[in-house]
Amino acid sequence: MTVQRALMVLLTLVAVLPAISFLRPNAEPPPSRYVVKVVGRDFDWHFQVLEPLTQQNAPETDRLHLPLDTEVELQITSEDYVYSLRIPEWGLHEVAVPGLVRTAQFRTNESLDRVLPVDPMCGFGAFHDDVMGSIVVGGERT
Repeated sequence: MTVQRALMVLLTLVAVLPAISFLRPNAEPPPSRYVVKVVGRDFDWHFQVLEPLTQQNAPETDRLHLPLDTEVELQITSEDYVYSLRIPEWGLHEVAVPGLVRTAQFRTNESLDRVLPVDPMCGFGAFHDDVMGSIVVGGERT
């Protein structure tokens, strides 16, 4: 009788344990890879998250939010002028040229809240703002 009881308990556990995992709240970790389209237009950076797929149709914004510990691929281009995107914390310095797409990859290892100034190569400084956009890594999304 003891062996039968032990087998019944074992079979019950095998049947019930997978169901218990469905009772836990679904707290998925953030995606580990982001692909972001970066377009220079009208002296502003326009960011659009293309991946993860849940954000594929995300609207363009001038403030990019990324989670910590994430692989990031930026697809950088321009629609009107030549711009320079510099993010020294990631060793990033790319030139955005109309009609060309440049790719930059990095990992967000630490928190960051950085304004992206207009590059000094621009000769139209009197006609636009000094800031083209900003990037925030970690922290609350505002």
